[in-house]
Amino acid sequence: MSSRPHKQSMSELKLRRLTEHNQRLKEDLNRPRIRVSEASNSLIRYCRATKDPLLPSVWGSLAKGEDPYAPPQQGCCSGELIVLFLSARSLEPPLKQSVDGILVVM
Repeated sequence: MSSRPHKQSMSELKLRRLTEHNQRLKEDLNRPRIRVSEASNSLIRYCRATKDPLLPSVWGSLAKGEDPYAPPQQGCCSGELIVLFLSARSLEPPLKQSVDGILVVM
């Protein structure tokens, strides 16, 4: 008789799994759908209407104000570029040199 409750619980488990699967299928059936041709046309319209700055051969070059990938005109820095070269052998202070208004530290 000990096997009988086990079989009953297995059948209840199977019933519960089938019920849950049936519920998921019903939810999937109620999900709104569109035809593939409509989705394709919508995608084509979007691609034709939206400029892609990474495709200048198709859309032409963008103005710097329109290009989201252009470097910012004024950032947080004052415009000085500091380049530092350190040698593992030398512990001497670096040499400072100005090249075209740019401070280069060697």
